[in-house]
Amino acid sequence: MYFQFGTAHCISEHSQLQRLDRISVHVGREDLNLNTTYLQVLNVSQLIIYPEHDGRSLKKDIGIIMLSTYITMSDYVQPACIWNLDDDFEFRFNGSTGIVIGFGLTEAGKVSEHLQQAELIAVDGITCLMSNPHALATVLNHHTYCAKGKQGAKADRGDSGGGMFYELNGTWYVRGVVSFTTIERYYETGAYTVFSDVRMFRGWILRYSSRAEWLKNLKPCNGSLNDNESVCNVANRFEHGFLITGDRNDIISIPTNGGKGEIIIPGSNDSLTGRSYDCTEGRIYFIDDGHIFSVNYDGSHRKSFFNDTKYDRARRKIYSSLTIDWVSRRLYTQLGGEGIWVVSMDNTQIRTILHKGNRICCPIVDPMKSKLYWLRYSKAGSYIK
Repeated sequence: MYFQFGTAHCISEHSQLQRLDRISVHVGREDLNLNTTYLQVLNVSQLIIYPEHDGRSLKKDIGIIMLSTYITMSDYVQPACIWNLDDDFEFRFNGSTGIVIGFGLTEAGKVSEHLQQAELIAVDGITCLMSNPHALATVLNHHTYCAKGKQGAKADRGDSGGGMFYELNGTWYVRGVVSFTTIERYYETGAYTVFSDVRMFRGWILRYSSRAEWLKNLKPCNGSLNDNESVCNVANRFEHGFLITGDRNDIISIPTNGGKGEIIIPGSNDSLTGRSYDCTEGRIYFIDDGHIFSVNYDGSHRKSFFNDTKYDRARRKIYSSLTIDWVSRRLYTQLGGEGIWVVSMDNTQIRTILHKGNRICCPIVDPMKSKLYWLRYSKAGSYIK
């Protein structure tokens, strides 16, 4: 991982970006005065604020911090997924409880020396607005949501840019970043906090999750007429005129013009169990005997995707299916008995389990919509998630 995101007003001042030499990113820090062995301090290479951000009204208050080097994942430093769940599909968002963390002001009006966390409950916009119309009328919109602390807990000054996190099925998601609070005095409790809704900026954020420069310059989809430089038509850049298919023995390339198919990965003793492709790099990914490999479209330059200590055939911990999001540069794979894992294609050290369970299989991704689908089995049969 080589970027983080937060609020635009934290990385800019008077419509000007902060100087890069004034900012460093600390990951794994739990105490402002104590450096631990797992603390990482990273330099910043670029600051990016959302193009339509308004510093006065805090409209579309979100920004991205590009790092000079990768963050090293460990037991103490882990990524959180960008929220991509539909409210009515997974669970009802209003009334749900998330966790906010930060070093903001305490009840004594001082910056906390230790990393704090608080539980906040998401509330509907009307309830939030009526609590303080004068302060909230200009900041609440469909790119924000509102939350209130449990038992007097609150986000305060100094917590801006921090995330509101949810743990769902063993995976952590970030739904919002702290943008504005109605607190006027540090000893106030029960105030409402306004968050920039990460879900509304997902497509923009994902452009910067890849080092591919062309992804960052794509135009947004706008109505029914879109040129080839828009997100909607990005796949046209990589129309190679063939389909990839096969069985457990061979992987075959079939021309879309009706020509004869060609075996590009010949018989492998009934051991091929998954295949997908990365059209930006021109490579096919597949699983052979439980390991993930890739080759060029013509079958040349075979190489292993990563060396994984989780592979254990004796305990049925083998990779059985995979799919690739070539826009956001992620590979999703099923590890038998554990669930679905997501791995960065730019740095395979960055990986996390996305959905736990032994009754799920066959993940498939829609890169254009950044949606992942899979089958879940039950006694009543199977259904798509």
